[in-house]
Amino acid sequence: MKLIESEEDFTFQIITSFKEILKLEKEFSILEETYNNTSLQVEIGRKELELGEITEINYLEMEIALSDMWIILGKKKLEKEKMLFSFSRLLTLKPDTLLSVKGEINTQYNGFTENNPDLFIRASREKSTSYMEIILAREQAGENLKAVKKQNIPDIKADCSLSMSGEVFPLTEPGLDISVTFSFSRPGFPGSLSTGISREEYERTRTVTAEAKPFSALENLYAEDTALVALERSAWAVEDYRINIEFTIREMLHEIEAGKKELEILREKLKVSERKYLIEELQLKLGEIKRIDFIESSIDLSKERITILNSISDLYQKEINLMKLCGIREIIKTGERIIK
Repeated sequence: MKLIESEEDFTFQIITSFKEILKLEKEFSILEETYNNTSLQVEIGRKELELGEITEINYLEMEIALSDMWIILGKKKLEKEKMLFSFSRLLTLKPDTLLSVKGEINTQYNGFTENNPDLFIRASREKSTSYMEIILAREQAGENLKAVKKQNIPDIKADCSLSMSGEVFPLTEPGLDISVTFSFSRPGFPGSLSTGISREEYERTRTVTAEAKPFSALENLYAEDTALVALERSAWAVEDYRINIEFTIREMLHEIEAGKKELEILREKLKVSERKYLIEELQLKLGEIKRIDFIESSIDLSKERITILNSISDLYQKEINLMKLCGIREIIKTGERIIK
């Protein structure tokens, strides 16, 4: 069970790392496109400055915006390279290995989980190794209590021997020895009691022997109480797990549904922003807005696209965390939904 769980965790790490690389590549592509567009606008602004159509302040604002974009682009490139190194390490590749990653994030991703708490609660009780472990702990505590209670039951040992004796063969005088020993292991007063009878020719013998060790084995004096408390605690741990896991599952599903709704709103907002950008592009041509305002709108638009990518990534992460919590081992199939 633990081996399968470890394989699932490793699979998830692979998918997550690959997804992050593709997300960073997409972010870099968006930022690079914005930087190129900004660079083009700054070049136009330089010609406008030479012609005296704009002030030097207007032009400097554009250059500052371009410098900011260059810094952001450089940080994103470094972030992507670091992720590639981490991915290589995860795959145990040589440090000088050059990776060629192909694929892209599914920007239309809307999640794959159903808002069905009962389904996930049932799965958590049937497949979760954490739940199985506390169930086994409760069963073990029950067995321990049974073992401790057996201390009050004595161990019984019986011996019997038969002998023949006489002065000449064949031997004609039978002899018989029978004994029974009761051993008590009760903490504080362990001991034993033996009784026996023997017969040899016409002689009869009866013996009774008792042995006790008062105040010994005191470390086990409260063993039964301790075992009972352990059983009650383990039973409570099972019930506590059931209650907490149900609350956690419902909370996670609520967050997932909120993430889906947020993603829907962000996409609608992006559509509005894209229409606004096209209008501003026309206004710029007509001289109704400043070029720096158009540049800032272009940058804001790229930020909105990146926000959607991050929202998609977060939603997928929450869904996978829910699957792992419930012991659902189908993580590898989910990669096909978010990666194209």
